[in-house]
Amino acid sequence: NPGTWHMAIVNQLGVSGRSFVFDATFDFQVWNYPINSYQYSYFNPQTFVESSKLAGSMVKVTDFTIDKFKRYRSPEAKYIVGVAMQYAVPTRPSERASVKSTFHTGKYVYDLELDADGAIIGGEWYSNFHPDFIWNLPPDGRTASDAEKANPLAWDGRSPLPSEIQ
Repeated sequence: NPGTWHMAIVNQLGVSGRSFVFDATFDFQVWNYPINSYQYSYFNPQTFVESSKLAGSMVKVTDFTIDKFKRYRSPEAKYIVGVAMQYAVPTRPSERASVKSTFHTGKYVYDLELDADGAIIGGEWYSNFHPDFIWNLPPDGRTASDAEKANPLAWDGRSPLPSEIQ
């Protein structure tokens, strides 16, 4: 759901400064990427005019005459706002400071349903290109393979990678 995606990325990455992992495509293949950054702009879904301001892009549900998702909308939805979000994921990460990581950018286009108070309550994707799921670890969590669990290595996950792991 675009509403869940939007709240997750804005709150998790934007407010809390914590990355998360997401499956970047909706289809049968799973491509998990840690998200690095994002930026978005609004657009009016009736006119498709872009804006950096939310208020200029909101359309009352009753005035949204070209809404192809009308039958799927929440009965609580009072406004619709379009969002074009670009994101970046590492495509060639490096543990060495001397090697610069490279990033891939992608774009999701969707709208958000807002209730009478302006709270996000849902939304619709404008294409089949959208994330499938997201996941993350607790703030102090760390992933480990079965081999690492059986033979733990002394590395805190924050300091430079020890040579025996490299």
